[in-house]
Amino acid sequence: MNNPLIVKFYGGGSAALLSLTVGRLMKQGPVLRTSVPTLMAVRSFFSLSTTILYIFALTTISLAEAFVAGSTMPYMAAIVGRVLHGNHIRPSVLGAMAAGVIGVAAMFLDAMPEARIGYLYVFAGTFCGATSIVLSRQVYRHERNPFGMVFWPNMALLLGTGIYLFTTGTGFHAPMFWPILPNAVFLFLIRLLATLTSRLLLTHVQTAIYNLQFIWVVIIGAVVFSDTLTLGIFSGALLLISSTLYLARVESLRNHRV
Repeated sequence: MNNPLIVKFYGGGSAALLSLTVGRLMKQGPVLRTSVPTLMAVRSFFSLSTTILYIFALTTISLAEAFVAGSTMPYMAAIVGRVLHGNHIRPSVLGAMAAGVIGVAAMFLDAMPEARIGYLYVFAGTFCGATSIVLSRQVYRHERNPFGMVFWPNMALLLGTGIYLFTTGTGFHAPMFWPILPNAVFLFLIRLLATLTSRLLLTHVQTAIYNLQFIWVVIIGAVVFSDTLTLGIFSGALLLISSTLYLARVESLRNHRV
């Protein structure tokens, strides 16, 4: 099995190359040039930190535990957005985000044993991810080339994981290369979509919508791995969907007024 850091090393490099190629084919201008290099570097650092911390977290806690802890990202994004951008958060929106976290917890609660150090990693990774998305919105105020915003975080992922693999003597050999190409494509698409939506949505709303991915995880588990769907899972999924629809409605009304 591949070391996940090796997968991210090759995946990040491939995604960076893909963003550079697609950006030039679509004639979006210089992909490597940025008018805010310091802000781009800080955002790329937080993006890299998110990946590394989540990988470390998953060595000590289960995927289900990471899901529940990671679902708090909208709260963290709201706090960071408040500090950096002065975004006003309505109490009803905070309540909807809390409902989303409870919904995710209801879906995965039975898989959560005692707390471990992995929670520190995953909460730190969630904070770094929220900060990266908030900074992405700030960078996009100055940049109009989305492919540059995809290129630099992936290049940071290549360099960061490469330095770690080299200094720890892990090496760069990948026993299986088949996960690397899909990983690169998904890295490219996820970062591109996140960059484009950062112009349209407030960060806490954007990250709350991301929590819908946990429902797909449950569906895939039921269909592919024959996991049992309990009443708690159905209730949690309904609560998560309802809270996300409410947040989307609030954001739609806000944009309409603007």
